[in-house]
Amino acid sequence: FPVTIHMAKRSIQEQADITAEARELVSILEDYAPTFINGGSLIGALRNGKLVPHDDDIDLAIYIGDQPSTIAAAIAFKNLVAKIEENISVRIKRISNGQFHIFKKGAKFSVDCFICWTTHDKLYLHWGIAGTIESSHAKASSVTRLNDIEFPTFFMPKRVVAALYGHDWVYPNPDFHFIQTKSALSRWQILWSQSNPLATLLSIDSMKYITEDGTHFDIEKFIEKTLQKITHIENHTTPSKIEVEINFG
Repeated sequence: FPVTIHMAKRSIQEQADITAEARELVSILEDYAPTFINGGSLIGALRNGKLVPHDDDIDLAIYIGDQPSTIAAAIAFKNLVAKIEENISVRIKRISNGQFHIFKKGAKFSVDCFICWTTHDKLYLHWGIAGTIESSHAKASSVTRLNDIEFPTFFMPKRVVAALYGHDWVYPNPDFHFIQTKSALSRWQILWSQSNPLATLLSIDSMKYITEDGTHFDIEKFIEKTLQKITHIENHTTPSKIEVEINFG
């Protein structure tokens, strides 16, 4: 996979090539789900239309629609990534249940893709927005320009960036770090797992956390209180029971 190098160390031509390849990948991904420029790349586009010097790649968000919970979102994301992997023109490296790297075969640059979904009219974007803004930002879209190339992005993108990075996002900050609440960290922990992605859930033995129709996911409350790490989840392609190994610390 391509080597990570900050944009400031890349030539103007390399930055142009990265942007052009990213736009080609967006066109491919849009065949599977709405795809938006995201994160530091969106900040650069909104500030001055250029890549952020201390960033090292281009960030995208893939919107997987309305989901009843984070677990359901992880399942939908896993299924979507499996479909994208069938495309022979690209290669994918799965990072977690909410993120993957994608690049065209033979390309020098990869793009960072993050899961994005909506629940109860709120937007969730791994791993910086946990229901703090309205779902309308993903259910509609706008366009912005990065290195003179037009990219799709969220509706009212400045509000999305402010929710991600704070209202002072207009000022460059190479030392920025996300500050998460305890509940948000619990939610993202499900997506951080690098084990086999979460499978379709219907019931868990002796745990009445999920209703028969699979629409009620109270298991997240259980996870927040007791789950340290999901070490294994048996992968199923059809609704069935699952086996879960849990480490308690």
